[in-house]
Amino acid sequence: MKKKILPLIFIFSFIFNVVAVVYLLPGRPGKDPAHSHSYHLDHTQKMKIHKESRGFIVENEQLEKELGKCRQELFNLLNSENIDRTKIEECISTISQIQKKIQLNTVEQLLIYKKHMDEEQCRCFLQEFGENMKVLHTCDENCSCTGD
Repeated sequence: MKKKILPLIFIFSFIFNVVAVVYLLPGRPGKDPAHSHSYHLDHTQKMKIHKESRGFIVENEQLEKELGKCRQELFNLLNSENIDRTKIEECISTISQIQKKIQLNTVEQLLIYKKHMDEEQCRCFLQEFGENMKVLHTCDENCSCTGD
C-alpha cells in the first residue's frame, strides 16, 4: 500500500509546487502587473505593454482551462476502481506540458514589461516579483532592465 501512495504523493506535491510558482508570477491570467499603480507607468507604456502581451494573456487563459480539465481527468483516473497507470502518466505529461507553456508565456510577458519600463520602474517591478517568489533581488553591476 505504501508503495502505491508514495508516487501519488510525489505527483501531487510536484503539481502543487508548479501551480504555486505559476500563481506567484505576475503575468498569470487576471494579474497584470502593467496596470499596477506601484510602477508609475504612463498611459503610453501601459498601452504598449497591453498590446504586446495580450496574446500571451489570452493564450494563458485558454491553457488554464485546459489545465483544469486535465487535473479533473487525473483526479478521476486516480479515483477509479481500475487504475490505469499509462493513462495517469499521459495525463501527468499533458499537465506538465501545459504548465511549461504557461510559464514560458509568463516569462515572455515579463520581458515585454521590462522592455517598456525605465530603470526605476523596472527595479520596483523586479523587487515585487522577487518578493512574490520569496527571493531576494538586489541590483549590482550585472543588473539590467534593458536586457543588455
